[in-house]
Amino acid sequence: MARWIVLTPHSPSSAFFPSRAAQKLNLSSKKKKHRPSPSSVAEPPLFATSFSGILQTCPPPAPPCLLRAVNKVKDTPGLGKVKVMLRICSTLARDSSESSSFLKVDPRKKQITLYDPLTCGGQNVFQKRSNQVPPKMFAFDAVFPQDASQAEVCAGTVAEVIQSVVNGADGCVFCFGHAKLGKSYTMIGKDDSMQNLGIIPCAISWLFKLINERKEK
Repeated sequence: MARWIVLTPHSPSSAFFPSRAAQKLNLSSKKKKHRPSPSSVAEPPLFATSFSGILQTCPPPAPPCLLRAVNKVKDTPGLGKVKVMLRICSTLARDSSESSSFLKVDPRKKQITLYDPLTCGGQNVFQKRSNQVPPKMFAFDAVFPQDASQAEVCAGTVAEVIQSVVNGADGCVFCFGHAKLGKSYTMIGKDDSMQNLGIIPCAISWLFKLINERKEK
């Protein structure tokens, strides 16, 4: 551009045009350099956690039932087997006594019993007899009460699934329930301590631990 301007000293209009164009190009190039590209803008993570760090430094201890079955291989492990387990969410202290009046949990028998809340209140004998509704009992493959820890839930839900996966079968664990009852905490957990790890990070850690155990055997 400078060479073009020097060779045409008698045509000021033609000289100014390239110079102005050069200025515009320089300005546009500078603007492009300082303008951040959309791909370079960092998006906030969906879950601001760091499970890789705690799994490397403090991995969750594998349940004994998982390591005892290292050498046991079935022909069709877990084929077509579906288990339904129930975890009772923790309630507030003021609601615990009220909920315990119409909900009875028996983890040993793996069942819960629901009573009609209307018949659990302060009614007289005649009202209770007239409004009496038989209790409803529901059985599951496992029942985890309110005081069950994350480690107990994880060990009771994914140990058999991991064994089936290592033996060549497919496995799936999913959580279903009402909103804001702790499904994400059960599946993901927190990375602040080993005791708060959820099903997914525990399953990853135990899966590779079981694979390494089999390689050593």
